[in-house]
Amino acid sequence: MKKFAFLFIVNALAACSLSNSNVDGYSAYPGNRNQYNPGLDLPYKNTAQNSNKEITGMVSSSYDQLNRFIAYRLSGYTNYPISNYQEIANLAVWLTSDDRTASDIKDKFYENSTLLHNAMYVINKSLASCVKFVSSYSGEDVGNCFVKWRADNAVTFDKAAQSIRENADFINIQSAEFSTNDDIVLKFVIDDGEENNGPGKITAIKVADQQYNRIENTNTFENEESILTYNSLGKELGLSYSDFGTYKVVNKINNEILTDNTPFAGGYSAKEITDIAQNIEFTGKAIGTVSKMAEDGEQKKLEKIDIAGNAALNFDPETGVSTLGATFDNWYDVIVKNDSAGTIEFSNYKNNANEYDMQVSGDMIEDKITASGANMDVNYYGQFPENKIPTEASGLVQYKDANGIKLDMAFGAK
Repeated sequence: MKKFAFLFIVNALAACSLSNSNVDGYSAYPGNRNQYNPGLDLPYKNTAQNSNKEITGMVSSSYDQLNRFIAYRLSGYTNYPISNYQEIANLAVWLTSDDRTASDIKDKFYENSTLLHNAMYVINKSLASCVKFVSSYSGEDVGNCFVKWRADNAVTFDKAAQSIRENADFINIQSAEFSTNDDIVLKFVIDDGEENNGPGKITAIKVADQQYNRIENTNTFENEESILTYNSLGKELGLSYSDFGTYKVVNKINNEILTDNTPFAGGYSAKEITDIAQNIEFTGKAIGTVSKMAEDGEQKKLEKIDIAGNAALNFDPETGVSTLGATFDNWYDVIVKNDSAGTIEFSNYKNNANEYDMQVSGDMIEDKITASGANMDVNYYGQFPENKIPTEASGLVQYKDANGIKLDMAFGAK
């Protein structure tokens, strides 16, 4: 026997207009069903993210923007609305991810059929007709209807799903954290604080216990003494849930470099994936510094070069070991593993423009030097961590050689 949903009667639901079924966008004015024009300045436009992208490419949103988006998509819907737009948004995101099965949808129907109807309406008004509040209709019927509609309207569904992911997946950029090899933590500050009821624009950055306020709509920040520049390489690579790059701090008065291109990496802990079951093969970038203390007469001075190049990151699920390969045109090519030994290999040494001697110790065997003691921290990320399928990664590498050569590197890949 089918389970019955007694929440509403069919005549009441009939008052809700669902006839214009293939319109992906929704007008802000009830009754207006004109096709959504992406060129228009929509009432739910994420202006904060546009500003934040001057700093980082990471996805960022706010409750204010999410609420405006859900209200916009619900325009014209008057029957049995749910006022908690975050619940609707969460379910809409869930529905449009990971090829939900008929059984999945059936369970959601029995959990809260009204919420399911609202979320389906937000995805597409026609899809909402799968939820019928009549005693002869079951969760199995709802699930089968959803799966069939998704298959029959694949292009429309994919377009709606992309819009849902971009506008309904709430994530506060103030929750992101980035680290350096010296355990310095960087965090963004947004205009509406922890409550996040406003636009969510980045207004400052904290580095350890120092705060730097953003200079207009740029990637530079300042306090009374110095200016910090945040250089994201993850933005160039297209990372969504993590970032990596370097930051630099310069004294305002005498232009003394206080922090010189320090590598950082990190992201959203809520989007981290730790239990990975498949092989991962990502490509990306690496950036960092190589330095050593050198004799200069009776004085010692720091010699340092900046390095940047292409990278490849692999993960072996059988061993749990990640392997990073990076190529540089002014130093060695490097392969490093996060195995128990901290294995690192150097090959293909190239001179640098400064002509500093930055060669590591060890005997060259088969055109490479192999050593141990490297430290590689890598985190994998994805929009839906419960799927256990990473879509990107970022991390740090540090190594100090017997010759005094010190490598500090950040990397990202997808």
